[in-house]
Amino acid sequence: MTVEQRNEEFQFKNSRKIAYVSFPETKEMNIEKYFENLNYEPSKFNIEDFFEVKYLNEYQINELSNLIYNIGFRKNINAGRSANCYFPNNAVLFLNEDNSLLGYIEICFDCHRYRSSNVNFTLGEDCSQKIDMLKSLFSDAQITYISSLKPFK
Repeated sequence: MTVEQRNEEFQFKNSRKIAYVSFPETKEMNIEKYFENLNYEPSKFNIEDFFEVKYLNEYQINELSNLIYNIGFRKNINAGRSANCYFPNNAVLFLNEDNSLLGYIEICFDCHRYRSSNVNFTLGEDCSQKIDMLKSLFSDAQITYISSLKPFK
């Protein structure tokens, strides 16, 4: 897909801002519970709740949309990666102009699994390298906390 075609897809067309964030797990809260709580009280969303927030520029948004829509398996493959850790510490946030949350994709870079707020917010077709590529995009954007296996300081 071209940049123009990707920009017309729901998650990019309707978002005014996109951010990469980190959210270290604590005894009181983790990112999964945070987003689940928002299902009941969406008004509780506050961008300041995150440890790191990096708003994407146009180039970074194009990199993300290219990863989502142009990277994936071209044919059926019977292989996969599985782990049971799922301790997501990062997310891609799709926001309106007032920083209200439109949707999210939470990510565990350790086990390569993710969950999104709904079907309109996706990482696209699976690929064995996609999560590692996304991890590089987070790192390039200066997100430093990208693993629950890394000690939080």
